[in-house]
Order: sequence, then C-alpha cells, then structure tokens
Amino acid sequence: MLLVDGLLSRAAERTPEAVALVQGDRAWSYAEVESRVARGARALTESGVRRGDRVICCHENSIEGVTALFATMRAGACAVPLHPAVKPSRLEYVIGHCEARAVLAHEGALAGLPAAPALPGLLRWSNPELEAAIATAPASPPRPAWDPYGARTDVDLGLVIYTSGSTGTPNGVMLPHRALRSSAWAIATYLENRADDVLLLLLPLSFGYGLTQLTTAFEVGARVVLERGFGLPFPIVQAIEQHRVTGLAGVPTVFALLLSLKELPTRDLSSLRYLTNAGAGIAPAMIGRVRAALPHVKFYPMYGQTECTRVTYLPPEQADSNPASVGRGMPNQEHWLVDPETGAIVGPGKGPATGELVVRGSHVMEGYWKDPERTARALRTAPDGRSVALYTKDLFRVDADDNLYFVGRSDEILKCKGQKVAPKEVEDALLTHQGVALAAVVGVPDPVLGDAVTAVVVAHDGVTLNLRELQKHVAARVDDAAVPKYIDVVESLPKNERGKLDKRAIAEAARARHPVKV
Repeated sequence: MLLVDGLLSRAAERTPEAVALVQGDRAWSYAEVESRVARGARALTESGVRRGDRVICCHENSIEGVTALFATMRAGACAVPLHPAVKPSRLEYVIGHCEARAVLAHEGALAGLPAAPALPGLLRWSNPELEAAIATAPASPPRPAWDPYGARTDVDLGLVIYTSGSTGTPNGVMLPHRALRSSAWAIATYLENRADDVLLLLLPLSFGYGLTQLTTAFEVGARVVLERGFGLPFPIVQAIEQHRVTGLAGVPTVFALLLSLKELPTRDLSSLRYLTNAGAGIAPAMIGRVRAALPHVKFYPMYGQTECTRVTYLPPEQADSNPASVGRGMPNQEHWLVDPETGAIVGPGKGPATGELVVRGSHVMEGYWKDPERTARALRTAPDGRSVALYTKDLFRVDADDNLYFVGRSDEILKCKGQKVAPKEVEDALLTHQGVALAAVVGVPDPVLGDAVTAVVVAHDGVTLNLRELQKHVAARVDDAAVPKYIDVVESLPKNERGKLDKRAIAEAARARHPVKV
C-alpha cells in the first residue's frame, strides 16, 4: 500500500541503524524514529483518535514535529500541520473548521487556546506530554493488531494543509496518502536522491515544500538535518559545513541570504550537490548569481502548488542556458495549457502559446476541506475529456520546444494602460540590476493608468540605488506599460510563514505610500 508512514517503516527495515534525523547535537536512527512513531500512534489510538480524525500538528522543525506528523498518519488519522508561530485566532479557526480531534503542539501554541469548556473533547498534548505518551506506550511488534495500518488505503487522507487564498480565507487542501507518495517518488527520482544524501530542512513542516524534504529522504533512506528556520545566512552555511549537507531546498529569500554573506567564497561547501527552488518563482538573474557563487552545485528550478505538490522541474544542465524556464513535467503526471476564456488546449505541442496550466496525476489533491464550490472550480474534467484534472489558475507560456515559463497567478496580473502586466516579468528585470537584492512588484490604484506598476526593492548592503537609472534599466527590458511608475526602496520585505514574500502586505504598504489622488 502506498502509505506515507510506510516510507519510514520500509527505510527502518532496510537500514535500521542509518541516521534518519539530526537536530543540534542529537541524532536518531531510522529504527529509533520508527519506534517513536509506532509508540506515538498507539498512544493516540488509546486516547481515542480514530481512522479519519483530524489531528493538528503545530511544531518547529524538530523530532517532536516529525513524530507527531507520522504518528498521526500511522494511527489512521489525518495530520493538519500548522506553522509554530500560528496566531491563536487562526489556530482556533482551523480547529473548528476541520473539526479536529486532537492538537499536538508546543506549549506556546496551546497557551493561546480557550479553556476546555470552549473546545469540549479536544485532546491537547504539549511536547512534554507527547514525549511522556511515547515513553509510556508499550513497544509494538510489526503490524500490531491494534494498528489500523492494514485497514487503511492509499486514498485515505494523509494531510490537510491550510493555505491562504487570494482573499486571505484559509483553504484546507486535502492530500491523500497516494498523492504524497506519488510526489515523493517522482521528486526523489528526478533529483536522483540516494541513501547517502544529507538534506538540510530549513522550510517549515507546515509547508508542502518543507514536508517533501522528509518524504523524499525517507523514500531513499537519506538523512535530514532539522533547522528551526532561517533569518541569518551564517547558520545556514555553518549547518552545511558541519553536517556535510548534499541537498538544500530554498526559496528566493534563502538564496538572497546566502548571497549576502561576504565570506561565502571562503566557506567549505564542497559537500553540496544540489539546490532546489519552488514555492515562489526565482529570477534568472538570481540563479546566475547562485551558480557563479557555487559553480559545482546543480540548481533545479521547479514549480508546484500545495494542491499538487510539484509539477515541473528544469534539468540542472539547462539552468545556465535557459534559467527563465521551469522545465517540463515531472514523472507520472501530465499537463496542458488552456485558453482561460474558452478552455481550448493551446499547448504543449502546438508551438509558442500562453494559457492556464492544467495538471492531472495521482499527486493531485482530493479537494478543499468543506468547500465543494471551490473544489468544483479547481477540479474539473480534463481538457482531453478524460477523468479529472487540477486547474491551477497559474498562467504559463510554452516555447517551441515545450519548455514552460511561469507568467504569474491569474489573480495577480495587473492592468496598466489597458495592457496586461505580469509582476514576475518586472521583478526579473529589476533583479538583473547588480544593486538589487530582492524585488516585489504590485499594483497601486490609479485613476488614469488603472494599476500603477509599483516596484518595492531591497538594495544590496552598502548600495545606494539611483531610482531614475533603475527605472531606465527596467525600461530597456520590458514593455512600456510594465515600467514601474513608482520604485520604493525599503530595508526589508515582509515574508509569510513559508519564507515567501508576502505580496498582500507589500501591496497594502505600497498603497498607503501612494494613495489615490482624486
């Protein structure tokens, strides 16, 4: 059966003594992690958690976080991962929305919950309580009678991951075991992961991109180094050196941090084999800078959504020659581009075109929790008339060789002077300027232009940007309608809990700086 916790069981059977997880100075073998998960699952089951129940897991990247997620799934329940810094109001909303049976979380998150009468019957375990439950649960033989492992199927829900939609309303993406296993196999295949890999996990476990670092590692029996996040470049480099890390998954803000470290060329990063980017589009200029700083490292630009984990990757040998592309489809999936208005197929295989990306495969979500209307809009009959596919709302263009290029979210496209402007195109142009470290482009309402294209940028340390010169730099690379009317230089750009730039907060601040003039 294609069950997610089965990845861990199989790795523990193959190489029980191999190191699975490292956190600080502690290390746990696959056999030890498997034992913790089995005991945790038994403790949950004996506490009343049943097959199909939702269990919220709110932890930092830690042994407790990994144990909670996999023990929940081993018990037959559905894990609902939340960021450790989740606000009490959001946590309470998710508890009610998914009708959670239990919350496994660090003490800080639990402290923000209402008293027991407000949430009757909710099982709450802090980290110490989880550890106590694991310590007191009896050791279980393989496939014990109480374990519903044999009763489950790969279409049972493994995860519900809450993401914020364009309106800010949390969407619960339902991912069955089959989808998670399919993605793990496909990603590990094209990244050529192997048992001697050491993966550095910086991204939160509440983020699908972070979780896949665990599943792909367990797929091949590799090692995962757990870090609690990223805010400064030196700890990242130090972890790579200390643990001889071979693979690092990042987002543009992670790579900007690494590039900001002046001593980067003197550090020993020879163990690093590959870098990946997903979750947020990366500018070709930034790929070029990373490749120049780390020429021995393979770089994989990728594209995915929580709703399907991953869709495409660009083979690293093409990262230098075609860095604007996110490549072609990963194994065991298929995709189309369709006209957003008519639904007609415009690619691939039909020459250069632009359209909405549609994806079909076993890695696609089951739908949105308790939201049949949104589910019906996202999951519709595939363009070829067979089965169901995911309509991503993301616009891509395809070239004559069927390589894909991310244009932008359909709900983020700006309208300036009556023309459509893709923010990513302008961001990519800004980042070709040597003085720009990070850039975000948003729209500000304008009575004449419609959306006034507004660039918000962070300069490299010690650099003073000449805004007129920067505007000319961009104008030489984009259409007239896409040239920013405003360029705001800020010290930092807000990020969301996943490490991606928070476009909503950036847009609100930009609109406050440039109010509509009547």
